[in-house]
Amino acid sequence: MRDVPFGQWAWRSELLPVLVLLEAVYVTGWWILRTRGHSRVAGRGPLGRSVLGFTFLVVALCSPLDAWQRSSFAAHMLQHELLMLAAPLLLSARPMPISLWGLPDPWRKRLGGALAPGRPVRVLVDSLLRPWMALATSLMILWTWHLPALYNGVQTSRLLHDVQHVSFFASGLLLWWPIIRAAPYRYRWSREEEILYGLVAYVLVALTLRSLLGAYFTLTDQPVYAYYAGVLGPRALEDQRLAGLVMWLIPLPVLGGAALSAVWVGRPLRPPEPAPSARSLGYETRLTVGGGG
Repeated sequence: MRDVPFGQWAWRSELLPVLVLLEAVYVTGWWILRTRGHSRVAGRGPLGRSVLGFTFLVVALCSPLDAWQRSSFAAHMLQHELLMLAAPLLLSARPMPISLWGLPDPWRKRLGGALAPGRPVRVLVDSLLRPWMALATSLMILWTWHLPALYNGVQTSRLLHDVQHVSFFASGLLLWWPIIRAAPYRYRWSREEEILYGLVAYVLVALTLRSLLGAYFTLTDQPVYAYYAGVLGPRALEDQRLAGLVMWLIPLPVLGGAALSAVWVGRPLRPPEPAPSARSLGYETRLTVGGGG
């Protein structure tokens, strides 16, 4: 892995332009909808959440935290939590259809067509985003990457480390998609009771299984990862316990808040809000915010 001096930002030329481009596409789509009178969809709230989620990604991947994680498991855990917390911010920013309106016309039509109901890509997306499938896949990604053989190997390969980061971000998206129900999302709870208890059960299972892993790192009396034991020596166990607390405590108020909001309002979100039809903007595809269609 390429060394970056501690305390300096790593403005990675292969990564940062991609993040900036994706955020620029979103902002462009937001501006197009906003200037054409669709402020209900392109509100200031979604824009703010998108910028904050983008900031989380940049801080996680380009800040001195990326250098610090080579000598601290706790810093590495904080890096991963930032990646996973960026997911609900970006999903709640209505990335579809806002980002689509920031794309050139041919790309928008092609991507919109690929996401139309019944198309192979949409069928795959719908299957992955069914609540318990999404949760199982998210937790499998999380637990698999924390196996000692994989986690130790991450520190010897920048490519493997980047794959891990992408995986954790994808894990966060899968975890939060059934809660936020960002488009394209078609699954519907059948009754309010199922909305309430189904969502609460979903959140509690996610919180429990994430907390178990964090508790293991906190309570075990031996360093789990040989890499950090070699780097930190006698301090490895203390650092590992701090990492476990980061993993244990940071998701607690976030996921716990999602469960409490479900109890309070009796549903994860208000019903899907229709986006402006493409016809009204001079195109042919219709998309929805917060649901499929």
